[in-house]
Amino acid sequence: ANTFGKVTGAEHIPPRGSFLIAMNHVDFLDGFILNAALTTRVRPLPLHYITKTRNYWWLPGITFPLSKKPGVLVPAAARKIARGAVVVNFPEGQRNTTDTLKPGKWGTARLALMTGVPIVPVGIIGPGAPTLRQSLMLYFWRGMQMDIHIGKPIAAKKTEHPTNEQIAELTATMMKSIARLAEKRLTVLR
Repeated sequence: ANTFGKVTGAEHIPPRGSFLIAMNHVDFLDGFILNAALTTRVRPLPLHYITKTRNYWWLPGITFPLSKKPGVLVPAAARKIARGAVVVNFPEGQRNTTDTLKPGKWGTARLALMTGVPIVPVGIIGPGAPTLRQSLMLYFWRGMQMDIHIGKPIAAKKTEHPTNEQIAELTATMMKSIARLAEKRLTVLR
């Protein structure tokens, strides 16, 4: 093991081109840990995070702040992907330390279908902390380790105007894969 824990599935990261990474979110440091794992196990990748905050400003890449205006974020991310970017999203929409994934939001699947790039599912396993300060203490002073499990890419056929059914189906496939990799139960919507 190393400072970020065990990493499996690094061979599933595409060797070139744009793709999306969809992962569960358990701690404030998930982005840092993902960057460290990919940089040391695969290759340096500037990752572009879709997030409500600017928590990842200090990582290579950029952050797409979520806009309050509908229809702004996905086209902006699609333009970056068209220029070769690797975009990371947490489809649960927030940190979640429970043993059950929250339902996946549709943005990652919509973006994959609109651009035709694959989704690489990632499961991160670790304790998580309620504040950034506690995360830093656990990680740097107490040796907290987060394991990262990378799954096989999920293909997305380029579709200019994906239907809700296509988006829901791809979201369900993606969340099943993330749940398996993160060793979490899947929320079943009724």
